[in-house]
Amino acid sequence: MRGTSANRLHQAVLAARGDAPVEDTSEFDMSLAHMLIEARSLETEEARCPDRARRRAHALFERMPDGIWETVARLVFDSWSQLAPAARSLGTERLMVYESGVGSLDLQLSREDDGDGTVLAIAVQGGGDELQAEVELDGGEAELLTLDEHGTGSLTVPQGFSSHGPEQVVVVVRDADGELLRTPAVPLR
Repeated sequence: MRGTSANRLHQAVLAARGDAPVEDTSEFDMSLAHMLIEARSLETEEARCPDRARRRAHALFERMPDGIWETVARLVFDSWSQLAPAARSLGTERLMVYESGVGSLDLQLSREDDGDGTVLAIAVQGGGDELQAEVELDGGEAELLTLDEHGTGSLTVPQGFSSHGPEQVVVVVRDADGELLRTPAVPLR
């Protein structure tokens, strides 16, 4: 077997440094240990990641809530799932229900009467105080969707906001404790 476990590699590093017996260590593990020791010895203060880059990387991940994968909601119902594509283009309203481990979101998409936009109506179940929703548009912008005391609200998304592909949105719901749920990208047409 060519692979090595973390424990065996650790033992090999100890053996390479003279802190453990060599006879229990394979040649493959010893060569990996020597490469690891050599790589660590080449690392100098100048070769370390610059503080600015490190702060930027930490900032990206600090914005992610604990358990980010638990907040990504899964689609449990889509009213268009059994609808023929031709019927979808007639302007039929679409209702989708998303669930995560901490709440659910009913999302209704309907076209405006003049056809210039899509109305997103949402209802959130679960979560704590101070519910708010944000609709992330395809172009990187985000629109705040004000929710009432029942966790419902609506927002009109103008047609043609995305210049680089299909128009999609992501709905992010937060409460006072942080991110409650996030939908995958939802196509508007």
